[in-house]
Amino acid sequence: MVSSTTSPTTSEPVFYAVSIAHQKASIAIREKFALQEEEISVFLGAIKDTIGIQEAFVLSTCNRTEVYYVHKSNRNSALLKYLFAFKGIHRPEEYSDYFSLYEKEAAILHLFRVAVGLESQVLGEQQVFGQVKAAYQMAVASDMAGTYLHRLLHTLFYTHKRVMQETTLKKGAASMGYNTVKSISALPWTGSNVKILLIGAGKIATDVCRNLREQGFSSVTICNRSTSKAVALAKESGYGLGSFAEHRSTFAAYDIVISTLSTDSEPYYQSEDFDGSRPRLLIDLSSPRSIAEEAGKSRPLMNVDLIGRRIHRTLAERRAAIPAAEQLLLDAVLDFNNWLETHRISPCVKKFKAVLEELRLQALAPYLKQVDEQHQKVMDEASKKIIQKIVQLPVIQLKNACLRGESDTLSDSLNRLFVMGNNK
Repeated sequence: MVSSTTSPTTSEPVFYAVSIAHQKASIAIREKFALQEEEISVFLGAIKDTIGIQEAFVLSTCNRTEVYYVHKSNRNSALLKYLFAFKGIHRPEEYSDYFSLYEKEAAILHLFRVAVGLESQVLGEQQVFGQVKAAYQMAVASDMAGTYLHRLLHTLFYTHKRVMQETTLKKGAASMGYNTVKSISALPWTGSNVKILLIGAGKIATDVCRNLREQGFSSVTICNRSTSKAVALAKESGYGLGSFAEHRSTFAAYDIVISTLSTDSEPYYQSEDFDGSRPRLLIDLSSPRSIAEEAGKSRPLMNVDLIGRRIHRTLAERRAAIPAAEQLLLDAVLDFNNWLETHRISPCVKKFKAVLEELRLQALAPYLKQVDEQHQKVMDEASKKIIQKIVQLPVIQLKNACLRGESDTLSDSLNRLFVMGNNK
């Protein structure tokens, strides 16, 4: 396990990330920790109740499962212990080394790199940004997003837009669906009339389906657990609709079977489901995998790792954009840290203003009794403007001190001044 220096408890929240991803773990390992949408909701509620984490979100895709959280102290050990128990891992020591841990600026930068596609198998892939947004929305729905996460994620959204507009990192089609269809097209025996069964109707299946249509494949059948979703996708693409209840018995009618089916821990399809000479190719785009590995012994079986490796051959232009994208991310992290520092002095600024307002009212009170209502309003407005002028310079100095990392010293000085003033 990549060690992360254990942070002592502080008065300020710190951002952490716990990650298992394709760089260190194969799909066979990653799928053990994959969390479905309904599991994420339960998981977030549990870490709030048992570990005391109040702000967190979970990103679980075919390439990674990551928990991002905010806390005043490092809760990685407790979080990993709970994750292992939640997924029924009885020998956690066998998997600990597959996890990477990040904190503070490193955790923020890691999240930003993931969201723009710098950490994806498909460099600059589009889908992961939508998955990050969905993870954040689930945290909001679970009441697990506070001021810190709201500001951080909206900083990320703005930065992603800049990367899109100012670099070529996301130029061209390089999604999992696009490259799956490109892999099919590259086979010598495939043509526009090759018979394909597409199982699933979610985001990945939709991406595959649209690319099949764009590449001219005409003989495609769609089936899905939810018939309504399959009907909608078939209608959009103009493809045929198959019965999910009976689809296993129709495998021999197809040259290629593509599964995007979400599963639990065990593969939905076993080797015996594909007995016979057809289908000629199996493609498993699910995580956890929906097709047992043994099914690949009698015919080719592609999975997300294999598709991902093929994608990298076409990404030279995106690689050239990496330095510019990384600089935008570093600038965004710096801006967020500056906001954090400024946010830290808000209580001090409020106290400063409150003390001066109290002094203003005390000083003004005896004189207001001596004048009429019209003059009272004039004196009140004039004194308020004077206070605003007095407040302006210290607040500017505090903000500048934040940028220099010296806000604590100036804040302490102001606080001591308040005490002195109140004792007089």
